[in-house]
Amino acid sequence: MQKEETSRRDRRASLSFFVLINLLLFLVIILPSDFLDYIPSFCIWKRLGLPFCPGCGISRALWHMIHGEIKTAFNFNWRVVIVAPMLAGFYLKLGYEVITGKNFEPGFLNKKFFNPFL
Repeated sequence: MQKEETSRRDRRASLSFFVLINLLLFLVIILPSDFLDYIPSFCIWKRLGLPFCPGCGISRALWHMIHGEIKTAFNFNWRVVIVAPMLAGFYLKLGYEVITGKNFEPGFLNKKFFNPFL
């Protein structure tokens, strides 16, 4: 009974998190694409006076990527081509797990692939 209650609680928490992500994504979509362009940077590296930060502009780049402005996103931070597909994969994985109630385990990540002798 304890395990079933914990499982139900975990599923409810995952569903709440998924709904929150969808609401935030909806907010991002309805706000204009240049909404973040004029907000000052919160980069700790720049505030400390360091000359280069590999993550600067990634939020703005993701914002523009969601709005379909790929060239502008790439101009803000070219690493968006790595981060955006990763975030999309995490979003799809979470959606699958919330909707079906099953854990998503891709076949290429199972132990037999990495070690066929297991």
